[in-house]
Amino acid sequence: MGDNTFLMQTVFQEAIDQMITKMGKIRNKIDNEVSSFRMEIARLSSSLNNIYTLVLEKQGHFSSIRRPLPNGQLPSTSSAS
Repeated sequence: MGDNTFLMQTVFQEAIDQMITKMGKIRNKIDNEVSSFRMEIARLSSSLNNIYTLVLEKQGHFSSIRRPLPNGQLPSTSSAS
C-alpha cells in the first residue's frame, strides 16, 4: 500500500505541476491581449480627440485664441470703430 500511495502522490503532483504551467501560459496570453487592447484604446482615443479638435476648429470654436502672426507678434484684440 505504501508504494501505491507514493505513486498516487507522484501522479497527483505531476498533474498539479502541469496545471500550474498551463495557467501560467494562459495568464501570459491574457496579459498580452490586455496590453494590446489598452494600446489600441489609447490610439483610438487620441485619434478621436484629434478629430474632435479639428471639428471644433472648423466650427470656429478656437477663433478667439490669439495666434502669433507670421512676424511673431500677436494680433490686436481691439477693433477699430
